[in-house]
Amino acid sequence: MTRIKILTYVATAFFLFSNFSLFAEEYIKLSKDGVNIRFSPNTNSIVVAKGMKGDVFTLKKTEGNWCVISMFSGEYRYIHTSLAKKVATVAPLTSSADIKKKAFRELVKAQDKAVSESNATYPNDIYKQIDLERILYDKYELPIFRKYSIPPPWNSKLVLEGVKNGWI
Repeated sequence: MTRIKILTYVATAFFLFSNFSLFAEEYIKLSKDGVNIRFSPNTNSIVVAKGMKGDVFTLKKTEGNWCVISMFSGEYRYIHTSLAKKVATVAPLTSSADIKKKAFRELVKAQDKAVSESNATYPNDIYKQIDLERILYDKYELPIFRKYSIPPPWNSKLVLEGVKNGWI
């Protein structure tokens, strides 16, 4: 399957399962640097990525003392509630096509890197490859969103726009 088809499927699925609109969503904003974004809701769980003060994520629900967020891979990840606060809105997606194009192209490279690393790490186990690939997507893509000052909740819109405009 080609990279563009995979990106299209992922973006479409993410878009369909995220209530079609950012306006109906709830968000959290991280209150400090170095926040552990975890694989599961406990402090012994692996750290998928590190959040920074001001990062905003789509809040899917709360489970006990954990915020359940949606990440780039489409998987749910967890942030302790003491490290985030609910916010009503998210900053708009930049209107600069140049910035969006650069960010999109870096996202594609990050996904390629995640695929290569997961295949090399688990060459004979497709299930472990997929699990690691999703973790690496989240780890590698978050810094790209920061670099271009794009709030993570705009991921699906950015990817759809990139695919639609052929920015690969």
